[in-house]
Amino acid sequence: MDRKHSEYSRSEQCSGDGCENAGPCDRRPSETRRRNLLGVVATGGSIALAGCVGLFPEPEGQTVPEPDDDERENDDADPGPFDIEYLVQEASIEVARDENLLEAGEEQGWELPYQCRSGFCGECLAQVDGDGHELVEMTNNDYDPLDDDAISDGYVLTCTGQPRADFALETGMAGALAEDADEEDEADDETDDVETHAVEYAKQGETIDVPETENLLEAGEEQGWDLPYQCRVGVCGQCSARVDGDGHELVEMTDNEVLSDDEIEDGYVLTCTGQPRAEFSIETDESP
Repeated sequence: MDRKHSEYSRSEQCSGDGCENAGPCDRRPSETRRRNLLGVVATGGSIALAGCVGLFPEPEGQTVPEPDDDERENDDADPGPFDIEYLVQEASIEVARDENLLEAGEEQGWELPYQCRSGFCGECLAQVDGDGHELVEMTNNDYDPLDDDAISDGYVLTCTGQPRADFALETGMAGALAEDADEEDEADDETDDVETHAVEYAKQGETIDVPETENLLEAGEEQGWDLPYQCRVGVCGQCSARVDGDGHELVEMTDNEVLSDDEIEDGYVLTCTGQPRAEFSIETDESP
């Protein structure tokens, strides 16, 4: 190729109609840069090249989007691990941000209280030395007594609670919130007459009076009987039993995530949430 025709200047390239850079331009690329640019064009990178060397103007109004608040919060979040002092166990360990407090303790060989492991029963209730909202994130909390006020007071569930800072933790607080609720219920019971029903526990060979406000599992436990249960909140079905009639008419269950309407009609009920509404006989440890 004739050098005379191979050399070019920006003024020659910008002389066409519609070019924003039309007009004289004395800048001439060096021979080395010219060969490099031609090589890129030859391999199909002409559009990218044009943008790099400024042949195309930058699009107007195009800006890099700012991160939203959640992205900023995630960027600023402490990734852990966190130093957690288990007061009852008299030891401090590091717990990862995505690990729950119950499993972290079990990995140390500690026997920590738990039951459902899913945030329902409250058996793993513990208390931290601060606001639970700030120190712990619970992936699930379906334990009714553990409301926002209780969490602000430091109560958390270790089976679903993951640390978000360093803190001290006292395990073994199961019943702490329920006791407050029981005291309120007792005060209400003093002013209200609660009806009781005679319930025959067939396998235990005894009949006892059970108040309409008490579940069948607890009524039996008060007699010293070892009745089957697991979650105590109507989720697992381990406490299922059968009454001698339509379960809809004889028992009212405050929670039931296990039994179908047909099974209840056949007499199957959950003792952990079932409260009597009439006299009946019950066979514990019976499943559909």
